[in-house]
Amino acid sequence: MIDILRDEEGRIITCPVTSMGVTPLADIASLVLTLQYVETPEELEINDYSQLQFQLTAPLALELARELERVATLLLAAVPSGTKTN
Repeated sequence: MIDILRDEEGRIITCPVTSMGVTPLADIASLVLTLQYVETPEELEINDYSQLQFQLTAPLALELARELERVATLLLAAVPSGTKTN
C-alpha cells in the first residue's frame, strides 16, 4: 500500500476531482484515465482546473475499479439515509 501524503500538521492532502474520463487504447490492451481536479477552493470557484492522464493496463484498471467499488460501497452503507452524498 502507498503511504498517504500529509501536511506538517498531519492532515491528509487532497485535491478534489471535478470530472473524469476513460479512453481505451485497444492496440496495446490498456486505457487512459483522465482526471480533472483543483488544488484549492479558489480554483474551483474560478473554474481553474488541472488535469492528469494515467495509462493503466486492463488488469490494473480492473483492480482499481474493484477497490473503488469496495470502498465506496462501504462508505455509502455507513451514510445515514436521507444524507446528500454528491
